[in-house]
Amino acid sequence: MKICPANALCYQLSADLGGTGAKLFAEDSLHKLTWKILKTNGEKIMLEVDKTQANKF
Repeated sequence: MKICPANALCYQLSADLGGTGAKLFAEDSLHKLTWKILKTNGEKIMLEVDKTQANKF
């Protein structure tokens, strides 16, 4: 996924993915990756992933 600091790039989450038209944005920093989901009803969801812990099991 490409990342734009101005959130100009997003992915449209289609109904077959369960997204019903929601938009997915990403922000990248040194230690975390932030996923922002904007649903069609205006609801916003934010998920943060700590890159240093992401691949540890």
